[in-house]
Amino acid sequence: MIPTIAPYLLPAVAPALRRRLPAPLLSWTEEKTPDLVEKLEAGELDGALLALEARLGDDLEHAVIAIDRFLLAMARRHPLARAKRPALIDDLAGAEVLLLDDGHCLRDQALAFCSRAGAREREFRATSLTTLVQMVAAGTAVTLLPSWPPRPRGAGARSRCGRSRARRRAGRSPLLAPVDAARACLQAVAEAVREAYPTARLRR
Repeated sequence: MIPTIAPYLLPAVAPALRRRLPAPLLSWTEEKTPDLVEKLEAGELDGALLALEARLGDDLEHAVIAIDRFLLAMARRHPLARAKRPALIDDLAGAEVLLLDDGHCLRDQALAFCSRAGAREREFRATSLTTLVQMVAAGTAVTLLPSWPPRPRGAGARSRCGRSRARRRAGRSPLLAPVDAARACLQAVAEAVREAYPTARLRR
């Protein structure tokens, strides 16, 4: 599971898994997308939860679990926070943005969107969503965050939705399972994750 989902989703998905699998023999690992894809291709993992916009290769079967809309996050004193309307892509022209470190697929997605808007990336790169939110709340830069997980309490950052199609699709990506029992188990895990994921019912 990717780090931008794992610490927030795992506590919620555990009860759903217990309801679906009475005695699940699951072992979770938290890795960045390239490492998860490499282990899937090597047969070291049966499945992974990651953003489907990442490069997954041609041999990986996948299913959509949920869709996260991106939110623009900034400190309460930032000029964009005073706007009475949702932020538009043109509002980011010339803005300074903070992003995650290399290897995070969320960084690649946010960077592509901000580049189209003409925003400038600052040199600092966060290693986690929590650090990213805290740094944005303490300064004058903005960032793009998935609509879930919610921002930490006391962070002081305000998120405003823009009228763009910026989003990420969270999905499971198992290798083609030759054994029906393994496939059934992965399907059960996928359904449990979908049940626990707060944005699973968002309009596609």
